[in-house]
Amino acid sequence: MQNATRRQLHHLKEGDRYGFRTVVPHNPEERSSIVPVKDALDLMLQFGSFILALLALVIVLIDRNNTK
Repeated sequence: MQNATRRQLHHLKEGDRYGFRTVVPHNPEERSSIVPVKDALDLMLQFGSFILALLALVIVLIDRNNTK
């Protein structure tokens, strides 16, 4: 089983990961606008946390305004 997997992975060229073709810039020295998945997910999580904190602040301010 392990040898078959090695043979399957042996045919992969540069830029191939996990059995499918990944995006590789044509010029390695050229800057790419592609964002890694981890960074994109981190940014989404941080933005979601910011929105939740902002909503919590608005709720607290409305609650304080109504109790006075």
